Amino acid sequence: MMQKNITKTEQSSLQNLSLKALQAQMKIFKYQEFAILSGLMIGASSLRVAMQGLPNIEPITVIALLTGALFGRWKGAIVGASAVWTSNFFVFGGQGPWSIFQVVAFAGIGFMGGFFPKKINLLWSVTFAVIATVWFDIVMNGSWAIILGMNPLILFATGAMFFLMHITSNVTFSLGLPYLRRKIYETAKFEDRKLCRDLIAH
Repeated sequence: MMQKNITKTEQSSLQNLSLKALQAQMKIFKYQEFAILSGLMIGASSLRVAMQGLPNIEPITVIALLTGALFGRWKGAIVGASAVWTSNFFVFGGQGPWSIFQVVAFAGIGFMGGFFPKKINLLWSVTFAVIATVWFDIVMNGSWAIILGMNPLILFATGAMFFLMHITSNVTFSLGLPYLRRKIYETAKFEDRKLCRDLIAH
C-alpha cells in the first residue's frame, strides 16, 4: 500500500516536471518566433529601402507570403503591413494618403500566405506571387483613382509597363520561397514546437 502511494507521488511529480519543462520550451519557441517575425519585418523593410531606385521592384510581397506560410494568416498580415509602414519613413514619397492603401494591400498579401499548402512547390509559389501582385495593383490603382479622381482603367493602362516589371520581379523572387520556408521550418524546429503544443494540450 505504501509502495503504491510513493509510486503515485513520484508519477505526479514527474508529470509536473515534464509539464513545466514543456512550458519552458514553449516560451523559448515564442521568443524565437518573435525574433524570426521581427527579422522578417526588418529585412523586408530594409530591402525595400535599399531597392527603392528600382521601379516597382520590392521584396515585401514574397516576404509577407513567406511569413503567412510559416506563422499563419494574421502574423503574415502584420509583417506585411508593418514592413511597408516602417519603410515609408525612409523611401522617396514617404507617408501620405496612399499609405493606408499600401498597408491594406500588403496586409492582404501576408494574410494570403496563410493559405499556402503544407508543402510548397514552385507552381504554388509562382501562383501566389501572381495573385498577390494583381491584388496589390488593384488596391493601389484603385487608391490613386480615389485620391486623384481619375478613371482606374486609365491608371491601369498607363501603368501597364510598371505592372509587368512588378509581376516579373515578384515571380522571380518567389522561386526561392519554397527553399526559404523549408530552411526556416527545419532550423527553427517547427515540428518540435507542434509536438510541445500537443503534449501540453493533452
